Amino acid sequence: MPGAFLLISRRNVIPLLVPAVTLRGWLRATPLRKPTAGSVEDTAAGLVAELASQFVPESLKRVLSRHRTELRVGATLSLDDSGWFQTRRSVEGALVAEFETLGQILESKPRFGPATEKMGGLAALSLCLNLPEGNYARSDFELLLRYVRYKAGLFRIVIYDKVPDAASDRSGLDAMIAEIRERRRDLSRKCREAYPGAWSHLSFEQIDSRSMLHGVASLVFSHSVVDVVRIWTLAWKSAGGDISGMPERLNNLTD
Repeated sequence: MPGAFLLISRRNVIPLLVPAVTLRGWLRATPLRKPTAGSVEDTAAGLVAELASQFVPESLKRVLSRHRTELRVGATLSLDDSGWFQTRRSVEGALVAEFETLGQILESKPRFGPATEKMGGLAALSLCLNLPEGNYARSDFELLLRYVRYKAGLFRIVIYDKVPDAASDRSGLDAMIAEIRERRRDLSRKCREAYPGAWSHLSFEQIDSRSMLHGVASLVFSHSVVDVVRIWTLAWKSAGGDISGMPERLNNLTD
């Protein structure tokens, strides 16, 4: 269907999500911060957050549209020397802590700026959790995230399965994290088979739509977007927010 995203599941292909808008068209119409040296990871996480904001319930979408600056400020991912890209358990703990803090902020009926910044932080953590694990260096992830940022218009939003029993409490988040962990394990195995060493020696010209790295970047991006929509909506729902007006195919992932 022209002008539609594709939702691809293991059992079927659903050619409908937002019929009037393509990802590439949305990217052209949406102003993004110009990347600067050292900010590649920030813009990738920011793009995940901004695209996810298009698929949430209408009431939340209105809030996010008024606080895009705070959303982008929160959506930062630092590729420092802490080694987070070697293990994800600490990131899972950080995501849970941020989710609980967001819930407390929302329940206190605050100004929405701080809450939106926390949502940006959850987007960055979700992106981190979707990156493959292995004996990779910072330069490998810099290249992958740069590719995500500049090639996102070629990617499709992919949904593999419904999160089981995603109730409006912590159990729903735990189920999502478990699913992300399982997906990442499978993706990491495929990456090790295709790139036993590293991939940072590759140039953009050596990566095309048929390459394994393009597939990895596409899955990392699309899964991150959908995970963020799920997590934000779960937090919004848990705090008593109205979840009407959400695209049906994503809505039934949070019931």
